[in-house]
Amino acid sequence: MHGTVTYFGHEADISIWFVVLLGLANSLVWAGIWPLALDGLGRFTKLGASVLIMGLCGNAVLPLVYGWFADMAGERTAYWVLLPCYGYLMFYAFYGHWCAAGSLFVHPFHQKQVMNFRKTKIFNGRIITPYRVINGGTVLTEGTRILAVAEDDIPVSDALEIDAQGLYISPGFIDIHVHGGGDSDFMDGDIQAFLQVADTHLRFGTTAMTPPRSAAIPAACAGLFLLMKPPTR
Repeated sequence: MHGTVTYFGHEADISIWFVVLLGLANSLVWAGIWPLALDGLGRFTKLGASVLIMGLCGNAVLPLVYGWFADMAGERTAYWVLLPCYGYLMFYAFYGHWCAAGSLFVHPFHQKQVMNFRKTKIFNGRIITPYRVINGGTVLTEGTRILAVAEDDIPVSDALEIDAQGLYISPGFIDIHVHGGGDSDFMDGDIQAFLQVADTHLRFGTTAMTPPRSAAIPAACAGLFLLMKPPTR
């Protein structure tokens, strides 16, 4: 019969297979959420993994919610309960995993926008200066240079505008003695360890750092100096 399938002698509507395939989709989503959520946590990786595992308690709660709606409106209608859940997964995949408490990360989409503009204006922020904090101020940059800092708006027509939403705007920090970060160490003597350390500190506002050298054994120092040597043609 059209619209039905027979399995072990039992006939069922073909839509039942779409419900079964949800299990495959859910298993693939879980494999994607794990690296997105733990990326860059560094020493908090174990804590983040624990919170993810605790999130599985939703498997015990949502069936009860579905059952309540099924009793009220029918089994098919109750499947609408899943839409907010999958909607949040879509949000997390495309944008949500870039957000962190107390931090303002630049989404890759906005990074590409910055590349297309010579100037960038960051407004409505709390600007940290050597003398005081400017509330509701504006910073105008061009490339790696700060062109202007003002207490109010800076009129400019050819700049990318970013609303700081009242968050702090600070110069990049310089760490003059740092051993590593993100579960990596400069003495690992590996370029990937260097990149992991730099990426971890950049997430928290450090834009320059000095690796330690005197406390390391000679062999490790030699490898460190080789990695720090400027590239030559």
